[in-house]
Amino acid sequence: MKNWLLLVVCVFFTHTAFGQWVEITPQDYLRYTETITGRYTTYPHSIADTTKGDVLVRTIKFNMVRDTTYFYTQQGEWWEGKFYGYRQRIYKTYPDTNGIHLEIFALPNEKEYFSLVKELVTYEDRYKPSIEPTFEVDVDRLMQISESDYIKKIGCDIYIRMDKDGTFWGSTLNDECKGSYAGADYTTSQFMIYTQYLVSWERGWTDAGEQTWGPKSSPYVYFKISEY
Repeated sequence: MKNWLLLVVCVFFTHTAFGQWVEITPQDYLRYTETITGRYTTYPHSIADTTKGDVLVRTIKFNMVRDTTYFYTQQGEWWEGKFYGYRQRIYKTYPDTNGIHLEIFALPNEKEYFSLVKELVTYEDRYKPSIEPTFEVDVDRLMQISESDYIKKIGCDIYIRMDKDGTFWGSTLNDECKGSYAGADYTTSQFMIYTQYLVSWERGWTDAGEQTWGPKSSPYVYFKISEY
C-alpha cells in the first residue's frame, strides 16, 4: 500500500507541473459529474501515513439547469470514534472552452446545514465498499436555499482539464483564492480525479509565503467506496 501511494503522489507532482490537456466532450463532462459523486475516504491513506487524518467526503448532484450541474459536498474527520463535520460547499460546474468551470460557494448560516446528511451505514461498516446508498441528503431542504444566498468564494474558481487518458485535474490560480482560516491570507488547491480515487492538496498561506494549515509534505489520497 505504501509503495502504491508513493507512486500516486509522484504522479501527482509530475502531472500538476507538466500536465497537458485535451478537449472535454459532453460525455466526458457527464463522466466527471458521476465520478465525483459519492463517498470518498482517506482511511487507507491514514493507515499507511499516520500524518494524514481519517477524512470523509460525501457529494451528491442535487440540481441541473441546462448544462449547469450543482453539487452539495460535506467533509469531516473521524476522531476517537466520532465524526466531526468541518466544511460543506456548493459546487456549480458547467462546460467551458477552457475545460470544466467550477465555482465554489459556502452556505449561509453554515452550522444549520450539517444536519442535511444522514448516515445509512453503521460505524463498523463505514469503510466497506458498497453499491447500495450509504448516506442521504435532505434535497428538499437544500433546494429551499436560494442561489442568491450562496456565498461565493471569490478568486477560487477552478478550470478543470482532462488528460488524453481521461484523468481530470485542476488547481486554483496563484494567490487569488483569499481566506482567513487559521491565519491564512489565501488558499491553494490542487487535485487529480481518477475513476476510483482522487488526490487533493489544499493548503493555507500568508502573503509572506508561510504555510499555516494543510499537509506540508504530500497531498491526501481519497478512495471512492460508494456511488452514493
